[in-house]
Amino acid sequence: MRILLLVATLVSGLCAAETSPLYSPKPLTDAELSGRSLRELTLMRNWVYAKRGNEFRRTWLKNFFTAQKWYQPDQGGFLGGEWRTNLDPDEIVVDDGNAERIAAWESNLTGEQLVAMRDAVRARVKAAKSASPEDAIELRLLSVRLGGWAGEGPAPKDLSPLEEPSKLDQLITLKDLDDLSPRDLKLL
Repeated sequence: MRILLLVATLVSGLCAAETSPLYSPKPLTDAELSGRSLRELTLMRNWVYAKRGNEFRRTWLKNFFTAQKWYQPDQGGFLGGEWRTNLDPDEIVVDDGNAERIAAWESNLTGEQLVAMRDAVRARVKAAKSASPEDAIELRLLSVRLGGWAGEGPAPKDLSPLEEPSKLDQLITLKDLDDLSPRDLKLL
């Protein structure tokens, strides 16, 4: 019963979160983070870096931000430990604080919450008879957090070592690392 209540809370939160913006120029609150999918939280956290011209290695992030009219990748955006930017210093402080808050929120998700999120995605996929692009990304992000394929059925062959840790039992190729961010590589 407790799991059903948790799933219902997450699903209702997801419906509200989908209509909420992915970027906030003010400090984020728990209410603005609650009910968000891992995909949304990842986009929110990386929005800060996209504003500063970060070039993304993860294909789905690169595709998302490249589709934004305001996004201008800058290969030299990070220089000498500081971001080259024309942003207001107060805006930078808020953005950095929000990125840290989102990362902490993600880190504090419990195994029970992650399983409930996985089950909600699986239910949506089953009802739709196929995964939407957003749900496919969400399942892969959940796979990283849960330590194995989070979807139903056979796992995609192109899962990264973070999504399928058993790949670490064999030699990893450079191709296996192509889609990983510097943060992902540190985790490995």
